[in-house]
Amino acid sequence: MDNGAAWHWASCDAGVGIIPRFSQQNIKLVSRPMAERYGIAKVKWRLAGEGPEFVPQPIDVGKFSGAT
Repeated sequence: MDNGAAWHWASCDAGVGIIPRFSQQNIKLVSRPMAERYGIAKVKWRLAGEGPEFVPQPIDVGKFSGAT
């Protein structure tokens, strides 16, 4: 992934960009200036596997049980 692709996929995560249905589908990628117009900023990317291991946060089941 390059920097331009990172900005496009960040805009897709934010609901601004279009996710292609098929890999052959040609769509206009969202550029950095266009993404910044929608308030998307500070996009960072890294290669998969190069970074801290994902550790999920514990879930407080009491929040979702509906009991008071």
